[in-house]
Amino acid sequence: AASELLVLLFLAVFGALASFVREADRGTLDGLRSAPVPPEAVYVSKLVYTFLLMLVNVLAYSMAVAVFGGLVEAFSAPVLSAVVASSLYLAAVSSLSSAILVFSEARGVLMPVMVLVLALPYVQLAAPVLAAGFAGGGSVLDAAGLAAAAAGFVAVAAWLSRYVLEVF
Repeated sequence: AASELLVLLFLAVFGALASFVREADRGTLDGLRSAPVPPEAVYVSKLVYTFLLMLVNVLAYSMAVAVFGGLVEAFSAPVLSAVVASSLYLAAVSSLSSAILVFSEARGVLMPVMVLVLALPYVQLAAPVLAAGFAGGGSVLDAAGLAAAAAGFVAVAAWLSRYVLEVF
């Protein structure tokens, strides 16, 4: 359970460094900001990209754990639900961190710190749910609580993205 969360955290930091930061380095961020779409749409598109990247990678990792570790519980409904919800939350954290720190001189140092600070409370909620799922217990309702927290953070982050992307 802990290894799946570590994989997700690593992917969140990678996604943060590859999202808005890559656009700024290539010089295409100004074009995105001047496009006739709201900043929330730009943020959500980056979030969806990061979410899909994280989800595909963590599912491949889960498959490897199930095959090589003999943990077929990696594909139980509570575990998969918690993994999807955690991927969504961490993708939102990753995209928001990238948008906030895109023009920072010390973004290489600050990005992992910011991702971890925003992710830690959620990881503390998700770890027992994943552990219970891997132990054969747990329920999809526990993962539904994680999904509600993830959806709430996505909504707040999308709302904040208007201010973050317009200010810079």
